Amino acid sequence: MNKQENRSFIEETRRAQIVDCAIKVIATKGFVNASISEIAKEAGISKGVISYHFSSKDELIQQVLIEVYHAGAIFMESHMKGKSTAKDILKAYIESNLKFMDDNPQNIIAVTEILANARTKEGKRLYDGTANEQILAPIIQLLHQGQQDGSFRTLNAFSAKVLATTIRNAIDGVGLQLALDSDLDLESYTKELITLFDLATRKEN
Repeated sequence: MNKQENRSFIEETRRAQIVDCAIKVIATKGFVNASISEIAKEAGISKGVISYHFSSKDELIQQVLIEVYHAGAIFMESHMKGKSTAKDILKAYIESNLKFMDDNPQNIIAVTEILANARTKEGKRLYDGTANEQILAPIIQLLHQGQQDGSFRTLNAFSAKVLATTIRNAIDGVGLQLALDSDLDLESYTKELITLFDLATRKEN
């Protein structure tokens, strides 16, 4: 490893440390109280070190979202891999998403805090519906697939977009629940959601 590669490795390690500390501070103190000073204090570094790696708090917050969503996507994809029917894929989607939340509660609380509270200088939400549409797209596609191949009900067919939104809202609601109840029984929560959406999509006999 040459000096440049070593410097890059050190910088990436430091960036990862700062992101991890930002997640911890946001999850424990709330987004509004998660100042650069607090994050630096948690990391045991100066504010200048954070400014060297991130040009602003907004950039750091954006990186937190990228890291958490990327980690979640990799975790879920590994659990959905090999599933062939739309019914099994939907079950694995719900199960793996909630398992990731159960394994990483601080990450989920931090993301929930960011999405609810991050705003522009003009007071508008920093993260609008565009990102939500991107998250819904693969669920809508999966529900359409199940309707087309006969895995899901077609008589009085459900709206894929409405059901996809309902699935996402049910899962995302866990973030708030985790913030309110650290002893939340996610195993039971998962079983109930899987049963609920199985009944909602089950094809006619």
